[in-house]
Amino acid sequence: MPTSVKGAHTEWSTIKIHNTCITNVYHPPNSILDIRQLPVIYDQHIVSGDFNCHHELWGYQRSNPNGENLANRTSNYNLQVVYDPKQPAIFESRRWHTGTNSDVTFCTTVNGVTPTREVLDRFPLSQHCPYLI
Repeated sequence: MPTSVKGAHTEWSTIKIHNTCITNVYHPPNSILDIRQLPVIYDQHIVSGDFNCHHELWGYQRSNPNGENLANRTSNYNLQVVYDPKQPAIFESRRWHTGTNSDVTFCTTVNGVTPTREVLDRFPLSQHCPYLI
């Protein structure tokens, strides 16, 4: 059964499919990430979305306080970041000519295996690339 929460800052929706929970998160830019607003993490869980947080673990040159809070929260729940620096960035700014990973995915390991991420071709007329977990 799907659940959704809209807070003053962070919005998320969770759905359970078989034994796995999948949560999509949106955290608006320029606001403080209150990690208490994030969902409860279960044994088999994928948490993905636009956190608007920067951390070196997922390709940024510097971490910011929100990124540090998120990295600490995910490590407390044994969530692994699904990121491969050899893959292209999922957002290419035409204005700044830079690539970033505004969306990030964390997963629990299942039978010792962490899922992988595959970045697909950019959407037509867009600066965004979809990716598969």
